[in-house]
Amino acid sequence: MNMNTNTIPNTQQGLLTLALKVLAGAQDSGEEVGLEQNTEVEVAADIHDLTGNPATPLVPGKQAKLNAAKEARTTARQNVRTSRIAGQDYCRLAIGLLKPILGTSYNTAWTAAGFLKPSLAVPDQPMAMLMQFRQYFNAHAAHENALANVTAARAQTLVTNLQAAELAVGAAEAAYVVAKVNRDESIANLRARLMGTRTELDQLLEDDDGRWYEFGFRRPADGTMPSLVPDLVLTPAGTSMVLVRWGLASLAENYRVKWRLSGSAAEPTEVGLFTDRQCSITGLPSGANIVVGVSARNDSGETTPTEAAITVG
Repeated sequence: MNMNTNTIPNTQQGLLTLALKVLAGAQDSGEEVGLEQNTEVEVAADIHDLTGNPATPLVPGKQAKLNAAKEARTTARQNVRTSRIAGQDYCRLAIGLLKPILGTSYNTAWTAAGFLKPSLAVPDQPMAMLMQFRQYFNAHAAHENALANVTAARAQTLVTNLQAAELAVGAAEAAYVVAKVNRDESIANLRARLMGTRTELDQLLEDDDGRWYEFGFRRPADGTMPSLVPDLVLTPAGTSMVLVRWGLASLAENYRVKWRLSGSAAEPTEVGLFTDRQCSITGLPSGANIVVGVSARNDSGETTPTEAAITVG
């Protein structure tokens, strides 16, 4: 078998799309074909490990666990930002209330009061300043302002909240790392399962057996299709004319170019087959928004078209 005929996708979406086809094939024809190592049960288990089993919706798959861990990490980070902002607001208010007592700018009185940073600017990380205010108001209770909630107790509450939020971020980051490792392992297992199924089918089916299609694979006898057309570029080339250029699609023998009006359900207009990766489309409706598609072709088949849109001059 030419393994390039049935390349296992690299993306998660591609893997799941193929895995569901393989599962359907295993369910319908696995016993008939003689699958022993990659049966319906094994394929389903690897799919459900990643996506969750619909029969047990309360047990999430590895991707759902990663999504939850990512959301928890985002929430934890937001809680830290919220706690820091609350701490900064307290520090600004407390500084304003103490300026009539200790001075409107940093001086020895602020140093003597326990504020060791030679500035009254509120830092991005207010933990140390909050602790200094807690110490100051514990020593100078008469300078607290209960109406403004500028007290030693409030400073301690903000310190506690910020410490808890930062600790939660650490835990959320660690949980996310674990969840991602588990999700990546699940993807790797699913990919290995699909590769194993492909190999087992290669041992059980002839190259021209139509049952390859039931498992989502092309027959080895079909050969290898080209890759999708890359780098499609449309350039205005004058009134009612567009220049079309595209990149090299591996294994392509030639390319088919078509165009259609954007939003139209009508069959696209074929421009022709080309080998030199560029062409001009003339006679287009001036001012219309069109979509140009270019597909790669060889004896094994034709790819879905790569499309791009442009407004005709």
